[in-house]
Amino acid sequence: MTPRTFHINRRRFFKTAAAITAATGVPGWFLELEQARAAQPKPLGPNDRPGVALVGCGGQGRGDCGGAAAHADV
Repeated sequence: MTPRTFHINRRRFFKTAAAITAATGVPGWFLELEQARAAQPKPLGPNDRPGVALVGCGGQGRGDCGGAAAHADV
């Protein structure tokens, strides 16, 4: 008798893996850790603040520059 070969394609593999994952469930500590991580704001680095430059904008440009200074490095 010839041994039967076992073939599995990618779609069947992922379907089976998803079913096993759903059946076992996600541990509670993992969900709590992810929720705590999502609640913490990401620290901003020095490159996270955009730079703005105004050239030759006159009096109205100075007012716009002052407004932009609250949100970016001018």
